[in-house]
Amino acid sequence: MLSNNTLSREGCSGDRKDTAVCGGKKLATQGSFHNCSGKTKGKCCPKNSDGSGSIDVNKGGGEKCGYCFSGTCSG
Repeated sequence: MLSNNTLSREGCSGDRKDTAVCGGKKLATQGSFHNCSGKTKGKCCPKNSDGSGSIDVNKGGGEKCGYCFSGTCSG
């Protein structure tokens, strides 16, 4: 049970949203979701270099990853 002053972290949906943000550090500029998760060991693909506009690497597909981040997607 969460206390009143503890916020739950909501993961990202299967759709890329501008309000969703990747945590961790930027690992690479990455086109492919597959390469982000496999070669780079990333967990999140934002469309912007600041980590915004994110989607979980396992929920996306194709060549529209953008950037590869080490942290998870929230928002």
